Amino acid sequence: MTGGTVEGYRGVLALFLADAEERLGLLRETPGQETLPRFVTQVHALKSAAGSIGAAELFEEAARLEAAGRNGEAALFAKALPGFVKRLEDLIAAAGGALASGGGAERAGGPDGGPGRLLAELDAMLEARYIEAVDRLLEALAGRPLDAAARRDLEEIADQVLLADFNGARETLKGLIGKGAAGNGAAANEQAGG
Repeated sequence: MTGGTVEGYRGVLALFLADAEERLGLLRETPGQETLPRFVTQVHALKSAAGSIGAAELFEEAARLEAAGRNGEAALFAKALPGFVKRLEDLIAAAGGALASGGGAERAGGPDGGPGRLLAELDAMLEARYIEAVDRLLEALAGRPLDAAARRDLEEIADQVLLADFNGARETLKGLIGKGAAGNGAAANEQAGG
């Protein structure tokens, strides 16, 4: 599912970690009947993410939790949620440990990982042809301070992905990384004389 490479899996694992950490905070509240749909949406997303990294038990637990929520069984959902959250926390800790033991490159670049990490993950997800992850990473990069050339390259990558030209997208990304424009934002503009 990740392109058959360790690098591809590590990229998916890093993406799972960032996504799960973000969603975990939303699941720490107690759901009520009126907030149940929001919780079900979060659990559904985590179910898909758990499946993408091969966390079968968490995937199955999320599927049961999602079914309870979709059936309007708020009490059952609320009762099962704390156990699910605990297992998710354990998986997050294990995934973070696994990435850190491999050199920690995925977590480098500051508290939010930095654009260098995002570009490396984007390359791994393009290689794995993991479209959802590619879209998420392109969106995250679009929110960063980038120079005009980097923005054009990211738009070109998005167009290439839309046309399923993953090799072309990776080539465009290599050019972007080579320019160093994405990681420096305004500093890159100054160096280029802009």
